[in-house]
Amino acid sequence: MAGKCDLQKWNPVFKEGSVNSATLVEPMGIVLNKNGEIFFSDLRMHRIIKIANSRVMTIAGNSEIDLSHSNIGGYAEEGYADGKAKLALFDGPQGLAFDKEGNLYIVDTNNSCIRKLSPNGMVTTFCK
Repeated sequence: MAGKCDLQKWNPVFKEGSVNSATLVEPMGIVLNKNGEIFFSDLRMHRIIKIANSRVMTIAGNSEIDLSHSNIGGYAEEGYADGKAKLALFDGPQGLAFDKEGNLYIVDTNNSCIRKLSPNGMVTTFCK
């Protein structure tokens, strides 16, 4: 569906773009919204990613990708920050679920909390 399997085994680099050229690192938890768009988290890139209209794009998370980290399997800086989706930081996002209003709930595993991405593009901590 999207991503190039085993394109780079060492230091893979997340790359957005068409479903044919995108590179994923460690996709986890997947959910569909009411429009049939696909959402998933990337455990190592600490991002929430969307597939729609044959494109792969980050919708939340802004972790810096570190190519020189000792984790040679790929790494991005983890964090914790609420706010605008593209400025929010996560640490190990995994499980995802939508409610009937279109809010996306994210299990932010290593921050020990549940975060909410609202349709207006804001990330807040729902439960901590």
